[in-house]
Amino acid sequence: CQYYTGELNVVWSKTIEEAGEMWSMRPVSDGGFIMACGGAGDCENGTYDDPCEYYGQLVRLDVDGNVIWHKTYESSSALYAARETSDGGFIAAGWYECVRYMDCYPDMFIIKTDADGNEEWSREIGTNDRYDMAFDVIKMPDGGFAATGMSTINSNGYGAMRVVRISANGNIISSPQ
Repeated sequence: CQYYTGELNVVWSKTIEEAGEMWSMRPVSDGGFIMACGGAGDCENGTYDDPCEYYGQLVRLDVDGNVIWHKTYESSSALYAARETSDGGFIAAGWYECVRYMDCYPDMFIIKTDADGNEEWSREIGTNDRYDMAFDVIKMPDGGFAATGMSTINSNGYGAMRVVRISANGNIISSPQ
C-alpha cells in the first residue's frame, strides 16, 4: 500500500505480507491508519467437498505504515470498510458466506472492536435466500451505526440498496428487507 499527500509525493510505500486483499484504508486520530481486508486463509487446491474458507481482517498501521496489529476474524469472509469510533475502537463492515452448503448465501457482517482490534461484538444480517453484503458503516449522532450495502431482491440477481441501523451495543434497530 502507498500513502501520498495529494501531490503525488510518496510518503511511504509498504508491502504487508500478512494482509490479504486490501479493500480500504482510512486515517485514524493518531495519524496512523486502519485497513479493511479480505482473503485471509490458508487454502490451496480447494474442492467442492472441501472448499476454501476466507476471513476478514483489520490491520492497524502507525503514521509510518508499520503494522501495530493485525487481526483475522474467522466469523467474516471479508471486511470492505473500517473506521475509528469515538471510544478509540473500530467499526467495520463486510460479509460472511459459509461455503459448506450449496444453499448458503452471504450475509452482511458488522464488527465492533476495541482499540487493539479485539472483538467487542459482531452481527450477521441477512436471509437464507439472497445475497446480503455491507460495503460501509458510519457512526450516527445517537452513538449507533448505519451500515450500507446491497441485497438481491429476486432470483435474477437484481440488487437493491440496503441500510441497516445498529445500536452502539450491536442491537439491530432497523433492517428493512
